Amino acid sequence: MARRHLLVFLPGIGGSVLAARPRGVRPPETVWKARIPNILSTLHKPHRLSVEESPDLVPTGLVRSTTLVPGLVTLPGYEKVTARLAALPGAALDVCRPDRPRLPGANVLLFPYDFRKGVAHAALRLRDEIDARLHGLSESERAGRVIVVGHSMGGLVARYWLGPLGGAPDCRALITLGTPHRGAPKALDVLVNGARYKGLNFRGATEVIRGWQGVADLLPRYPMILDTTTGSPLYPYKLADSARRKPGPPQAPLEGLGMAEEAWNMHKDIETGWAPLGAEGEHPRPEVVARIGFGHSTLSGAVWDGTDLKVDKVHPYWLPTPGWEEDRGDQTVPAVSALPLELAGHSPQGLRVPQRHGPMGEAKFITDLVEAYERYGSTESVQGTDRPDALGLDLPDAHAVGTTLRVTVRLPDRARNRVAADPELLPTAWIWIAPEPAPGEPAAPTEPAPLTWDPGAGAYVHDWKPDTPGYYAVRIRARSVPGAGDLSVDDVLAVAE
Repeated sequence: MARRHLLVFLPGIGGSVLAARPRGVRPPETVWKARIPNILSTLHKPHRLSVEESPDLVPTGLVRSTTLVPGLVTLPGYEKVTARLAALPGAALDVCRPDRPRLPGANVLLFPYDFRKGVAHAALRLRDEIDARLHGLSESERAGRVIVVGHSMGGLVARYWLGPLGGAPDCRALITLGTPHRGAPKALDVLVNGARYKGLNFRGATEVIRGWQGVADLLPRYPMILDTTTGSPLYPYKLADSARRKPGPPQAPLEGLGMAEEAWNMHKDIETGWAPLGAEGEHPRPEVVARIGFGHSTLSGAVWDGTDLKVDKVHPYWLPTPGWEEDRGDQTVPAVSALPLELAGHSPQGLRVPQRHGPMGEAKFITDLVEAYERYGSTESVQGTDRPDALGLDLPDAHAVGTTLRVTVRLPDRARNRVAADPELLPTAWIWIAPEPAPGEPAAPTEPAPLTWDPGAGAYVHDWKPDTPGYYAVRIRARSVPGAGDLSVDDVLAVAE
């Protein structure tokens, strides 16, 4: 079976393996692959990922297992979605590596990119890659030939190619998975307050990350900061201007926003590039399909008192986003931010999925969406969940061996309210924590532990003290949740020395 579309999959920030360019006949040296030893060495020797010191790293593939950009994002690897994409009927898979020849006839592409350099830089290479793959086809043959799936930052890269770089005529559809169309407050937190964990501040890593345009490109593009010195909402890119108006020397943390204005302009370029699409006499607009994670505690707003910036999980009450505060987000991107701009005012029904940010990038519904286009030309047969019910999982990005981890699981708001009124309705819930199996290996049998209800927190809790480093699968199951039935949530946790 020949495939009608050229399918391109783009990972999120930190999701691409990066290698130093080889010297002589030696193979490229991997600098970033997101395994635990690699993460730790990066924290202690961050210069290897400095754009200034290592400007020419080569993207060679998609990461496996857990990716950790300190304080910013945790992503499971992409081996599961890679296997599913390779198994599609008629698929010929190729990795878009700038250091190797292209596979002739490939129709499923994995597109790693240097996430440090930002959205526009990656989009330029995406344009050249797709042009090369479609070379020799007529304009009519190219029209609507491409389907792009972008996880997290990958969705922004695709949007820049489609809009400012003119790729829209070639594209049938864009599928975004937890893409921060309006930005992620986590990026603001790490740029201003630094890469930190358990009270430790990794200053070297912070300085390196502040040199990444890619992180600046994830800054929120809406006024999610409340400036208590003026009582007014503030855009992140305006925060440094606000601080500079104060007498005295500039504050060091705000130096991390040095690339914020370039990021703001990048988003404006996307908005400008998309404006004429679909208008009479212009190119058709590719269909945009979004999947939005919901129900998980997510950094959403910030307060600036003129000296310190506090980013927290409280929905910014000063913004006119009625209803979205109940959806929370996917642990990294607020739900309202994952809605594409052209769908503003669109109901999130049919777009919601219960996965957290990382697991969303390798969920089974990705290939279901792709095949719906291949077979029917539409995704109407593949919908997200219409019910706003999900278990909210509070789990750190990483944890240290030998220290106690508290896992917190929250019921949906309406279920929690019913339980408060009638404790007899409290559902039974279990947790499994087991070593993450290697690809293709079965999961080790593990007995579940009952979750303990904490009435004061209005949540289930479980304390766990790991004694071995590695990657652990965390699974939560709750039975007979009032008004919602059986619910579940999964994630992967990195445990390190």
